[in-house]
Amino acid sequence: MTTRSPKTSRSTRKSTRAREVASAPATPVTPGASALPPGLMPLAVRGHRLSIAGRVVDARTRKVIAGAELVITEGPEAWRMGLAGAPRARTCSLPDGTFHFVDLPEGLYTLSARLPQAATRYGTASLRLEVSSRRGPFPLALLALPPTAAEGVVRGAGEVDGTSGSPSPLAMARVRVMGSGESALTDAEGRFLLHGLEPGARTLQVSARGFAPARLAVRLERGVVKHLELLLRRPPPEGSSKS
Repeated sequence: MTTRSPKTSRSTRKSTRAREVASAPATPVTPGASALPPGLMPLAVRGHRLSIAGRVVDARTRKVIAGAELVITEGPEAWRMGLAGAPRARTCSLPDGTFHFVDLPEGLYTLSARLPQAATRYGTASLRLEVSSRRGPFPLALLALPPTAAEGVVRGAGEVDGTSGSPSPLAMARVRVMGSGESALTDAEGRFLLHGLEPGARTLQVSARGFAPARLAVRLERGVVKHLELLLRRPPPEGSSKS
């Protein structure tokens, strides 16, 4: 008869528990919530109960955001009174955009996110969710921070070889924010995106080979993507006169 040592038994129990946690179903609290990264699973076997976990992304590009500050702004009475071992109400997203809160009392919570180092180049996001053993191990939260940005299409108009046509999208046109180093080139469909800008009154300069440059004054609001339609015209041929 073989007798297992206490150390071997504890290791086996931990391994079994980890497999049970990893296979447990997770219930998203909102449509499109991201799947929990495997790296957060070990938290459940280190003496803590994983209560809320999720990821912070850019609302426009869907890229993950590191260093976002996440704060629980509202919670149930047990959490507000500091009962049931309520933990700190603040954390930051990791390099892969993930975050977590552990050992929260059951109830409704409001979670908010912001990116302090980006100042007003991003808006804020918030989410209301429920922590409950009846909903599964924990709710998954997807918080999308809205950028301050400008996007749109650049089109060109004017005569080509003496023939005029309707405006068409311009590829490789440059859209620049005057007074800053921020700029973008249009793609094959004339689309551009200027991302993470400072809000306020801005002047955009648009240029493309074979077209007269143009400027456009815009007002950007924090956490809002401004949609623009920009038009460039070909200069009149040399020696021509306007009627």
